Amino acid sequence: MKKLLLKILPIFILANMTYAQKPIDTHSHMIPKSYRDYLVKHDALLDEDFPIPQWSLEKHIKFMDAAGIQTSVLTLPAPQPWLGDSVESAQLIRKINEEMAEVKAIHKGRFLFCVTLPLPDVDAAIREAIYALDILHADGV
Repeated sequence: MKKLLLKILPIFILANMTYAQKPIDTHSHMIPKSYRDYLVKHDALLDEDFPIPQWSLEKHIKFMDAAGIQTSVLTLPAPQPWLGDSVESAQLIRKINEEMAEVKAIHKGRFLFCVTLPLPDVDAAIREAIYALDILHADGV
């Protein structure tokens, strides 16, 4: 029995070390169609003078697999979706947060997400943070 344990134990330890060392991408952007459409509508498709890239969940997962990434933490890229209309911003951000929560739920263990807030409307931001953390189970703000 002791000889068998000495053979199995190193394999068990190695397997667990390999799993524990899978990278987590802590800063990964999700660019849903709703957000992209909003930016096009407001002629705001540039992120710090660079165009917002096309994004798809399938391509993101393919990249994660190729890079050996176990989990990606999704966030929204700049620019913040607030261009003067608090109601429009809050509605869009609610939709985006729900889309991120859906990705997390469908692909358990592969995705986490941080809440996007409708700033500078502080009251709306507080409401969205509470909703996203309590109802959508967001992983951060």
